[in-house]
Amino acid sequence: MEILPILEKNDAPKTNVWYVLSPEGDAPSVRVGHTCTFISEESPGVLVIGGANPDGSFADVFFLDFDKFQWSKPEWPGISSRYEHSVFIPDCNQKKVYVFGGAQQATNLNDIQILDQENGKWETAETHGNTPSPRTCHSMASVSSKFYVFGGGLTGPDPVPDATLHVFNAEDNSWSQPDVSGNPPCSRHGHISVAVGTDIYIQGGMAGTNVYDDLYKFDTVNHIWSKLQPKGNIPSSRTAHAATCIGKKVFIHGGMSAVGTALDDVYSIDTDTLRWTRISIDGPSPAPRLDHTLCAVEIPKLSGDDSTAEIAKEKIGVMLLLVFGGMDAQGEIFNDCLVLRPEIVNKN
Repeated sequence: MEILPILEKNDAPKTNVWYVLSPEGDAPSVRVGHTCTFISEESPGVLVIGGANPDGSFADVFFLDFDKFQWSKPEWPGISSRYEHSVFIPDCNQKKVYVFGGAQQATNLNDIQILDQENGKWETAETHGNTPSPRTCHSMASVSSKFYVFGGGLTGPDPVPDATLHVFNAEDNSWSQPDVSGNPPCSRHGHISVAVGTDIYIQGGMAGTNVYDDLYKFDTVNHIWSKLQPKGNIPSSRTAHAATCIGKKVFIHGGMSAVGTALDDVYSIDTDTLRWTRISIDGPSPAPRLDHTLCAVEIPKLSGDDSTAEIAKEKIGVMLLLVFGGMDAQGEIFNDCLVLRPEIVNKN
């Protein structure tokens, strides 16, 4: 496999080229099933929470500070060890990080723990309403101060027997199951879920021996499910892939194919035109992987020619896709940190 170029601090990444990030400090150990969340306020960076490897599941938090270009491990005790959970930051309180569900070695989880970023303390939320059953590999997307949970894993290849959409409202810590109409997806796990505006897009995943390539949209305003018929270069069936969005484009990366191989491809779909595009990579790609994370992050605006290694002082937007960790189909687990600058005019 070809070696990827290293993106040093203040370097200007070229478009459609994969780079390795090598920040200072102690990086997280190799892991799968963790989460990566971009923190944009004050010191911008990425929170990595939990995950697992053959040594067990983790109850740790790491922070990659883009200004310092350094990993740190904050002393924020209190989170239960878990992997294949979900994370969101509500609009109603952007200083708090909510963690839902996932699994430990012996059991699946359905609790919510909340990190207060100001004091570094975790608390377990007291919720009311009809809580979803414990699940792993579930899909979550957030709109405003609500997050939406659909599907998830029960044991092995089997999803939970639950095709209900569950909604958590961070304003009052309540769970609800809205009445919906339209054409919903079947119960599945290992799929991706991404919010664009007030719409949630769900793609792929698996149930038993079935691996999917379909695409659904849920309108959170009118509570309508739609099975979409996208055009273009449609991604092959996959599960355990990763996704994020920049503006109105949804990006997916990697995953496991229907025949059990790990994938290394990158696709985007324009949610206005519903056209899929496979991104043509200039140079080598990272090792194929699944059960990893894909996170949209923002670095300061580049100065002058993109080929220079200058970063402007203005704190405005070059968007990168950041991949961390995961594993290949042979069981090798990673802790590499990779970035790709997709060819996008802007993030709006």
